[in-house]
Amino acid sequence: MNPIRTPSSLLKSEMLGSTLLITMNRPERLNALTDEMKILFRDLLLSVRDDVEIRAVVVTGEGRAFCSGADLSSGNKSAGEEILPSRPAPRFGWLELFHKLPVPVIAAVNGPAVGGGFGIALACDIRVMGEGSYFYPAFTDRGLAADNGVSWMLPRLVGPAKALRWMWDASRIYSEEALQTGLADLVVADEKVLEEAIELAQKWAKGPTVAYGLIKDQVYAGLTEDYGTQLIAEEFQQARASATEDVAEGVAAFREKRAAKFVGR
Repeated sequence: MNPIRTPSSLLKSEMLGSTLLITMNRPERLNALTDEMKILFRDLLLSVRDDVEIRAVVVTGEGRAFCSGADLSSGNKSAGEEILPSRPAPRFGWLELFHKLPVPVIAAVNGPAVGGGFGIALACDIRVMGEGSYFYPAFTDRGLAADNGVSWMLPRLVGPAKALRWMWDASRIYSEEALQTGLADLVVADEKVLEEAIELAQKWAKGPTVAYGLIKDQVYAGLTEDYGTQLIAEEFQQARASATEDVAEGVAAFREKRAAKFVGR
């Protein structure tokens, strides 16, 4: 497969086998988000969604930060308009694409994830944090309300009271507390963050990724659907899974008492 390329150095992408590594690349600004970066994320994630060869995704930041949130230094209003005038900068719809990707998406949180950067980490399915990293919902420090999906995902992970307290206080949530409260799924030494995230992604990339995608749909839909609706949806999704090559292989492997070799179809 040809490597996916972005038309800017602000967002790097690299194929590692069947895993796509996406790196926010503004280390001199702690990977602060600009309008152009949002456009690049949107276009890249749309291409990933339709590429059956990509079976897992890892998102990280270059340098000592994951992402410091919106770039407030210049308003960055003109960034997307000047560089990509034919495509208006999206506001927040691009973040929903993380949930809609039919493959596991892992955040390798290699440093501070602040404001909107916290939102990107929460939009990923799994978060691997370095011991020295932290989440920082800094919105109220700037007199702002929450955005980038933080107000939707955070209370679903930790409950409304803790989410409110953290956002009202603009708390820094360090890796140990993040692990204890379920914000982080794995905490490792700072120098091992990307390595561990890629290893996890590549393990899942060898699995029945159609089933993973269906389960991902089920879990996120279940956050808002009622129990009866979810049971009906499960029947349809199980029927889709049952028609795949991976189910045939899984059943054959079980009968032959061997490890299954899934192909993601």
